Amino acid sequence: GATWCNGDCAWAGDRCVRKGEAVQMNHQRFAFPPDTRPSGCTDTFSDLSDLKVSVVIPWLGEAWEHMRDTLQALIHFTPDELIEEFMFISDGNPDSREKELKEISPKVKVLALPKRHGLIIAKMKGVEMAVGPVIVFMEAHCIVNRNWLQPLLERVRLNPKTLAMPVLDAIPQHNWRSYNTMPIGHWRFEWNLNLVYTNPGYVIGHTSEPFPSPGTSGGIFAMRKDWFQQLDLWDPGMLEWGGDHVELTFKTWRCGGGIEI
Repeated sequence: GATWCNGDCAWAGDRCVRKGEAVQMNHQRFAFPPDTRPSGCTDTFSDLSDLKVSVVIPWLGEAWEHMRDTLQALIHFTPDELIEEFMFISDGNPDSREKELKEISPKVKVLALPKRHGLIIAKMKGVEMAVGPVIVFMEAHCIVNRNWLQPLLERVRLNPKTLAMPVLDAIPQHNWRSYNTMPIGHWRFEWNLNLVYTNPGYVIGHTSEPFPSPGTSGGIFAMRKDWFQQLDLWDPGMLEWGGDHVELTFKTWRCGGGIEI
């Protein structure tokens, strides 16, 4: 953490660390994604430090490489003053990986559920523990990109009843270190409640302006903790993904809130 290096240390990015640590960090560095933001996106934001975020990451049977890179990307691309904690909720895994995760960041907290409760209960346990006023739900196999968080927080500040989602690019299932840009669109439901991602006419391709979305995928989004709790989310009878996004969508819109991308 020093501002200078002597013969016993080396630079790793913008940090001065022990030489052995620098070698390890470089070897384990996550694959940097290309800057896929629309050209109109800004790098200047208002002071958002009062909206500290608790990042809630439930996981079951994830590869360590994916979890490590997810956390490293979050640390690299997120201003430290906006992060309250990174919360990893181990849903009955035999090894919660608490030691390894906490070695990466002192802001890591781990909740190890002794038996599997299912995705929804794991998320709700994370919300109960969260300290920050804003919850960001994340998955344990994601690489965030440049300035990913600030636009979400700005929409939540403008309207505290907003559920703010990022545009999601794609990492191929069998090539973790690659990155595919996806078109800008929104989530909607078909009549059978099947969730689909489409590009509606009112959304200009590569726009940098936020726009409403009829639905949410339910996996990755930002929301105030008090608003989430006021909506009494989620139904504890749900175990896994498949109905949570329906409940989340209907409650958000019908209780005076909104969903934005």
